[in-house]
Amino acid sequence: MESAARPKLVFIFGPAAVGKMTVGQQLAEVTGFKLLYNHMVVDLVTQFFSFGSPPFHSLARPMTQQLIEACADNDVSLIITQGRIKGDQNRDATRAAAIKPVSAASAYMAPDPSTR
Repeated sequence: MESAARPKLVFIFGPAAVGKMTVGQQLAEVTGFKLLYNHMVVDLVTQFFSFGSPPFHSLARPMTQQLIEACADNDVSLIITQGRIKGDQNRDATRAAAIKPVSAASAYMAPDPSTR
């Protein structure tokens, strides 16, 4: 009996303006994976609450987690980009990979010192 393929999770994280979304878009085009870049959730929630406020975090973090879990539950392979968050750079993807049966990979994008 052949086992079902696991959905795949690619997690790209790093500081602002290093090209995470651009790399994610190109990777999505090549792989056919869905792309959830960090501003999709941030832009939605900041329409209602200030960035970093308690209501922002109470909505944005669970929303991201639920999207990851729904993709895993429905065999949707996913690329996620996330800015560095002090102390928990890849917490959501790590937690999702531990909860759901996905094949996960992560990549940290560092800024090019010559451009700063």
